[in-house]
Amino acid sequence: MQVFDLSDVKPHEFVQYGLGCLELLADLGDICAKECRQKIRVMVAGGDGTVGWVLGCLSELNRQGREPVPPVGIVPLGTGNDLSRSFGWGGSFPFAWKSAIKKTLFRATAGPICRLDR
Repeated sequence: MQVFDLSDVKPHEFVQYGLGCLELLADLGDICAKECRQKIRVMVAGGDGTVGWVLGCLSELNRQGREPVPPVGIVPLGTGNDLSRSFGWGGSFPFAWKSAIKKTLFRATAGPICRLDR
């Protein structure tokens, strides 16, 4: 698992350079990089604005023909969390955050991927 602080690494930088490096290594025959690129999942900790920002940057992959677009899970840390609620991730994060984060990360890594549109 890799964590990026959005004040240090912007979502478009992750899409361009982070995923780009995996794609380059995969194209050079690195099986581990290819598998990682195919199976990568993104968790966004924040509110609707942060989630929308990340989703917008990831949608660039579609336009560039760089499939698959990684599935996204949400840790709802904003004030409204309408997107999180709509996607079934809940409207707030509990005060018992240690067990909740463990449950959320397990759900994100082992749970089914649901397509919203296409």
